[in-house]
Amino acid sequence: MGWAGANRSGGALHDGPLEPDVTSYDYDAPIDEHGRATEKFWAFREVLAEYSDGPLPGLPPAPAPLGAPAEVALTGWAPLGDVLEARCGREVSGPVPPTFEELDVDRGLVRYAVTVPGPRQPYPLTVRGLRDLAVVYVDGERAGVLTEDDACLKEPVAGYARVELWVESLGRVNYGPRLGEPKGITGGVLHERQYLHDVRARGLRLEALDDAERVRAVPSRALPEDGAAGLYRGTVTVRGAGDARLELPGRTRGFVWVNGFNLGRYWSAGPQSSLYVPGPVLREGGNEIWVLELAETARPGSGEAGAPVLRAV
Repeated sequence: MGWAGANRSGGALHDGPLEPDVTSYDYDAPIDEHGRATEKFWAFREVLAEYSDGPLPGLPPAPAPLGAPAEVALTGWAPLGDVLEARCGREVSGPVPPTFEELDVDRGLVRYAVTVPGPRQPYPLTVRGLRDLAVVYVDGERAGVLTEDDACLKEPVAGYARVELWVESLGRVNYGPRLGEPKGITGGVLHERQYLHDVRARGLRLEALDDAERVRAVPSRALPEDGAAGLYRGTVTVRGAGDARLELPGRTRGFVWVNGFNLGRYWSAGPQSSLYVPGPVLREGGNEIWVLELAETARPGSGEAGAPVLRAV
């Protein structure tokens, strides 16, 4: 690989379990993610020079870095449900959960809603064929996070209960036996051994948030005190636009847009701790920032929460 680039297309690897790629695709390439020559580049150049009949071409100037750090001021928030209502198609229902592909969602998330009948005693709630991650709410309260390998809620659920599962694709594999696999809930939702039917689903394509005018039309509320999931909006004033990295202290997992440009996924699981912001994406003066948090943020004042910050690379 000559240039590191970035994994904004949502790729993944696998060695049995799915292994999502981090957004940065900087795997020790001769040219790094920011377009700068690395030590490996100069080593390659030294070898190539020995076989050249003349001097090698000069290098273009390195991209200009951001002039000064800039803090993002978050000014509004919309819960995920409001984002769905404003930017998604109609809700569909059926006896079994539809996949992402059946909802025309390639990258993004799907909200599945089911009802546990009742009254009945508490039983385990399990998702079969989960791809790839689900944040589960029971009667409006967050109940846990499920994955392909850990797909049963830790606390049993009693009926009657309303269950929402916000399912996220963590990336698609473009080789081997997992090539072309569907995303979403590909099996079903079970309460103990009973499949729950009448599943309602609505999908959100990430591309739906690339349209700045329509995103601005999503109704905005005051910032939540509990660090809830949702679409956070803010602005940042830049002096000396150039290549930068965006730090997101206290955020867990989601996506970021700068002036309508999707930077990719951030995830506190690491190892990546900031997102690369190409200089041409930034404007001198005011810039719009959207943070789609899919899990939850640290509570304000907890010591972990902080404003997103742009810094020079």
